[in-house]
Amino acid sequence: MKSVSEIYDQPGILEWKALEAGNDVLCFSQNIEAGIEAITKNSNINDIDLSVNRIQEFKIKAGLFSSQPPVLNPDFIEIHKQAPGSLIKEIGENIITVIKKGKQPIEPKEKITKLSFYPPDENHFFDAVNLRFEGPEISMHRDVPIEMELVQKALYDSELVLISFFVAEPKSVNNFGIEMKFLELIGKIAKAQRCILYWFGSPYALSLLPNLEDFYEVILMYEGYPEFQKAAAEFFLGNLPANGQLPADFS
Repeated sequence: MKSVSEIYDQPGILEWKALEAGNDVLCFSQNIEAGIEAITKNSNINDIDLSVNRIQEFKIKAGLFSSQPPVLNPDFIEIHKQAPGSLIKEIGENIITVIKKGKQPIEPKEKITKLSFYPPDENHFFDAVNLRFEGPEISMHRDVPIEMELVQKALYDSELVLISFFVAEPKSVNNFGIEMKFLELIGKIAKAQRCILYWFGSPYALSLLPNLEDFYEVILMYEGYPEFQKAAAEFFLGNLPANGQLPADFS
């Protein structure tokens, strides 16, 4: 969508053009009111009616207007018998994707420095890792200056640097919301020390790293859900395999 949004940068025009091209539903529309105004002003009322009718037909099929429960696919029913958390946990345990794998396993007595970028309020990944590997832990947050003296002190005696990077935004606008100072910092660290990167976010954002080959290991986790973080920790600790695959090569 970014390539299209760059063409239609006036609020509302993209939404109108999407309807004109035959789209009935837009996810993550950023200019809802302007979009409604542009569609009302520029679209044929018959085209709007056709789009609304198609949406209504799907709602009817889903049983939203019926007093009787809809007839669902048995596989769909089986999936939804699971609690949402257990389903997300299962997904998290099966999407662990190794972009680059180190040659040697991590030794229990290694001195590890842990750096986290844009971490959530609870960093389940590091919480689980800390139960087995001690070492300094530093968090980097948006619009907060990097305390280089603190970082250098933590890295000085470190045998391994473990980085958890939580991609700031799901969309590619403004480099997924990632500040370049952080990308430059971890790039320098990867050049200087043995560094493992756990990437909690879009694989496309990995292309922002100028030197992916300098990292000792790169593990892709796609999202920062607590269940995904816990799965990442279990993989790091050697308790889970990596079953995820990418259709593209990021090496």
